[in-house]
Amino acid sequence: MRPVRLELEGFTAFRTPTVVDFEGVDLFALTGATGSGKTSLLDAMVFALYGNVPRLADQRSVSPVIAQGMAEARVRLDFTIGSDAYTATRLVRRTKGGGGSTAEARLESGGQVLAGTADEVTAAVTERLGLSYEHFTKCVVLPQGEFARFLHDKPAARQDLLVSLLDLGVYAQMADLAGKRHAQAKSEAAVLDGRLSDLVTATPEAITAAAVRVDLLTALLDELDTATPELAALDAEAAAVTADALRVADETAVLASVRVPADLPALHDRLTAATELVEGTTVAAGAAEVAVASAEDALGALGDRAQLLRWLDAHDRGAGLRERRRKGQALVTERTADLAAASEVLIAADVAVEMTRVAEEAMAAAHRAHVVRADLVAGEECPVCLQTLRALPKVKAPPAMGKTRTARDNAIREQQGAADAQAAAARALAVAEAKLVDIAADLVEVDALLAGSPDRTEVQRVLEAHAKATADVDAARTALGQARAAQTDALADRDAAVADEHAARVAYDDARDALAILKPPSRR
Repeated sequence: MRPVRLELEGFTAFRTPTVVDFEGVDLFALTGATGSGKTSLLDAMVFALYGNVPRLADQRSVSPVIAQGMAEARVRLDFTIGSDAYTATRLVRRTKGGGGSTAEARLESGGQVLAGTADEVTAAVTERLGLSYEHFTKCVVLPQGEFARFLHDKPAARQDLLVSLLDLGVYAQMADLAGKRHAQAKSEAAVLDGRLSDLVTATPEAITAAAVRVDLLTALLDELDTATPELAALDAEAAAVTADALRVADETAVLASVRVPADLPALHDRLTAATELVEGTTVAAGAAEVAVASAEDALGALGDRAQLLRWLDAHDRGAGLRERRRKGQALVTERTADLAAASEVLIAADVAVEMTRVAEEAMAAAHRAHVVRADLVAGEECPVCLQTLRALPKVKAPPAMGKTRTARDNAIREQQGAADAQAAAARALAVAEAKLVDIAADLVEVDALLAGSPDRTEVQRVLEAHAKATADVDAARTALGQARAAQTDALADRDAAVADEHAARVAYDDARDALAILKPPSRR
């Protein structure tokens, strides 16, 4: 195997695309500082061929070949084996879990793909190179430190490697073939020796005796040839008689095993009864279906029960609202009368207050001096004489003025009470009238709902009929369910009887087939 061209990208130390061209080179050396990637080039060639890197501890892992921070690594190696040119390509891609997998692997030659998976490429390379990965890394590309390992390996392992490398297996095949030929020749010599031992006693007397024995045996063979046809005929006749006896015994045993089933008449009666029951239950189920349809039609003709309930509720609400409207109108009339009475009382109280004010003013005019004296303050000037008052005269007010003032206060209180009563009567009237308006609005709504509807008696009658029709439908559906259940049971019984009949017919056919050699009569 000669490398021709190596391309790699993202492979260990080679992050960027790198090409190494070996074309026309017989001898080359890889030089450079430590860590510059010399070993990585050899690893790349081995990886392209076998999918493994010699210096990795875990040969199953491919993720370490991807350069740090790169998502994938790509290696392509063009090489020749004799006059045949090949190209091995492998692409390793990093996975989500931090590992890596071989996303692409191909081995091509002359534009034809020889292998399309990682394992297929490794197998094809091993077959064409004649070296496994272990042998290749021990004698072609020996990893650092592995030469000493080869030298210190077990003799058997080193011998196997050298035999494989130098194609010395042909000598083992030659030794195996020579051994087989030796064994065969030895066996033939032993046979010939045995034959010679047998012929040691072949004297003229022995030969003469043997000739006489041959003549006797020849005569005996002639007699046997004559008797053989007769013996054969006797043997054939005996075999035929024996076969007939066995056949008759078998036919006798078969005939003895034939029995008419004891439950055959009962099976026929059961099948007939089951068939009649299916017909009866089918008719009953059909009648029940008709009854259900008729009951549902009758129920549907009565209309929507929800609408009937709405009409009945509207009739009841209307009656209640009319009764409330009558009471409300009476209450409004009563509250109107109360308001009128309270208004009259208020008017009378207003007149009384006015009269007490007039009387009080008249009393004040009559006793003006007392009125003025009531406003005097010691130490201030008199409004009449403009003299400073040293002391106020002690004069009692006339009794008439106190009565007039008391009468005025009483009248004002009565006026306030009458005003409160009149306001309360007005509020009560407003409340009664508002309730009456609400009742009237509800009645309008109820009347609109009842527009075109039957009266309450008719609605109640239809609802009762609807309840009865609903009960009839439920009863009809229950009867239909029972009829269908009975039909299902009858069908199950009939199917079981039919299955038993089929089994009986199969048993009959089996018994008849067993007697076919005896030519039984027709099934009919």
